[in-house]
Amino acid sequence: MPEEPSSTHETAALIALLRRGDRAWHHYAEIVEARGSALAVLQEGAPDELDVPALFPPADREDIDLDAIVAAIDGWRAEGSSVLTVLDERYPQNLRSIHDRPPLLFVRGALIEADERSVAVVGTRRATDAGIAHAGEWQADSSTRATPSSAD
Repeated sequence: MPEEPSSTHETAALIALLRRGDRAWHHYAEIVEARGSALAVLQEGAPDELDVPALFPPADREDIDLDAIVAAIDGWRAEGSSVLTVLDERYPQNLRSIHDRPPLLFVRGALIEADERSVAVVGTRRATDAGIAHAGEWQADSSTRATPSSAD
């Protein structure tokens, strides 16, 4: 199901905030949820930034190319991935309850209600041999239980 254009721009704004790297990635989940808009945070600053006077606005805020990020999102979709943010209704409820929840998720396939009690192994682009072996052992062990799992 394709996202609405405004939703795509919200996603792009959240990705821009993450790329800017002003704070830890998990802080953006709270800030964007509290504000209700990643675009507002990107354009106006986070609530704790609004009351702090600055001599100069950060230069990199003007350099953000949301259209390029929207094009990247469209490319990810064309490859079969969707991007969910903490503002999306489809963002998994079980993740909303964790302290350092990810501000966005890349999803291949469908999220279904049965996934509510599932576990996913989130990897790295530079996985070690030991890490790959551990994830495989964990998945093999968890497959004998009644909990759906996925390892990538």
